Amino acid sequence: MRHPSTVMVVDASAARKALFYENFTYNNRVLYEILSIKIIDISDVRCILRVMKRTVDPILTQWKNSHVRQPLLVRGARQVGKTYSVTDFGKRAFENIVIVNFEERPELSRCFSDFDPKGIIDRLSILTRQSIFPGQTLLFLDEIQECPKAITALRYFYEKLPELHVIGAGSLIEFALRAEDFRMPVGRVQSVYMYPMSFEEFLTAVGEERLLDHIRTVDLKTGVTPVFASRLE
Repeated sequence: MRHPSTVMVVDASAARKALFYENFTYNNRVLYEILSIKIIDISDVRCILRVMKRTVDPILTQWKNSHVRQPLLVRGARQVGKTYSVTDFGKRAFENIVIVNFEERPELSRCFSDFDPKGIIDRLSILTRQSIFPGQTLLFLDEIQECPKAITALRYFYEKLPELHVIGAGSLIEFALRAEDFRMPVGRVQSVYMYPMSFEEFLTAVGEERLLDHIRTVDLKTGVTPVFASRLE
């Protein structure tokens, strides 16, 4: 399956082009960097954004509905889609999502001056101008490695405010966890790893589910049916 190396928008007004670039912010950059497909119209962009499914999606849903849920750390390399997946999940599965990005707003680290969950969410609510309701809100602590106290605070969210859904993510979490003066809240935090988009995820994102079903039936002896070979080049 051939894919041009650039993203192109044609026959779109200036306003629609502006919307296109607004949609592809830092958080969504992984989509066009990995897919690198030719967009014929802005509606195609919206379509792809709607259908892009990652293998982490059902894991996040299961985590949300678990009766023994712990705060979740989403770990993985840069640009694998952590921020996009968690943000999309929060918008779909909760009444609202409050995103705290410690890299973009380092001053929010001061909200974790102590480990009282209620005090933390009160301070965050004031500074972000958003309400945080346990059981209804997803609190997303992005680039959490920039605030090691926030990682430590996850233990107290689990012990004192377990009804609040909290997810932390960051590409450099491993460095924070290995720091000599850092103690990981073992047994009180769950981790899930995200990897770069797989070929199966890619085929699903571009609407090739039937072709994917066929590939799953292929073995080394039979190979891919010749009629589909050019589709995969």
